[in-house]
Amino acid sequence: MSGPRSHQAVLVDAHVHIHPAFDARVLLDAAAENGRREAAMLRPGADPLVVLLLAETPGVDEFVGLRDAATAGERVGAWRFSETSEASSLVASRDGGTARLVVVAGRQTPTAEGLEVLALGTLRRFSTGAPLEEAVREALASGALTVLPWGFGKWWGRRGALVERVLTSAEGRRIFLGDNGGRTRAAGRPALFDVAERLGTGVLPGTDPFPFASQARKAARFGFALEGPADLDRPMGWLRHRLEESPAPFRSYGALESPAAFVMLQLAMQLHKRRNGHSR
Repeated sequence: MSGPRSHQAVLVDAHVHIHPAFDARVLLDAAAENGRREAAMLRPGADPLVVLLLAETPGVDEFVGLRDAATAGERVGAWRFSETSEASSLVASRDGGTARLVVVAGRQTPTAEGLEVLALGTLRRFSTGAPLEEAVREALASGALTVLPWGFGKWWGRRGALVERVLTSAEGRRIFLGDNGGRTRAAGRPALFDVAERLGTGVLPGTDPFPFASQARKAARFGFALEGPADLDRPMGWLRHRLEESPAPFRSYGALESPAAFVMLQLAMQLHKRRNGHSR
């Protein structure tokens, strides 16, 4: 792999799922197109590099499948994957050299309180159902980029107070909060986002798609932008360094859901949970 490459805009989707209903080819093509469009709005003429940070749920191992494709020289649609110097990252190139993506391994772990902890940039598996503070310590100890993602209704009352307690603890400066494109603009900005930015950590936005096939097209539609060039040999290491040196808030891009779309998606998700007998 080569070293740094001059990409004018690095667009990071910090909360990506490849759900069982998704077609990975559709997701990758959509990420490239969404990244191109968003970069053009941020900086006309920019050459975008899209970074997809996976947050895989227990039992899901799509990153391993992509890594196996890279090892075997197999394509995923028009995409060919290459390994980097990092075990947790891959570079994808589309036939014709018209686009490049970085895909980074990571985990989303449910806690005893019904919250989630994202451990981004790691292949490690984590215990599920632990108390939030224990799950955060485990993620931090792994060296992963540790994120507490927003979820509708999950930061209200006692759970919101618990998230704030963790965020303002001695370890809080090593923890990010996560925004997602499924939030509605009508509800206003969560107050904990301001707390994170005052503490100097910040908020990492991502799409966090629902488990419906059409949601695969949301990849890279919501996230944050950094200035390149990125190091394609160690892309996750480069990203960590940039987050450490860049003061919050980070430059976000993309639009939140309209109130009507938000309500429809929440209702669809509740029906999905009842049919499948499990939570998101």
